[in-house]
Amino acid sequence: MRGRGRSRRPRRRPVNGGKPVLRKSSDRAIAGVCAGIAEFLGWQPVQIRAIFIACTVIWGAGLWVYLILWIAMPPADPGPRAPA
Repeated sequence: MRGRGRSRRPRRRPVNGGKPVLRKSSDRAIAGVCAGIAEFLGWQPVQIRAIFIACTVIWGAGLWVYLILWIAMPPADPGPRAPA
């Protein structure tokens, strides 16, 4: 019998240094979703856009996934705050 503790698994390194996926306003076409995902993965935004377009044309799911991510992903720069 080994022990009662948790099994030890090797720790995974977080992708992109643990930074969250954020919508980018600087390199956006519609909402910045593809640009944010591309920055997170280290890809070009046009590659992610092509994947979304292909998923929309082939399965129809790309548009729904994009809309859900638009709502779920926070913006990279939330904009100016009102003075307190």
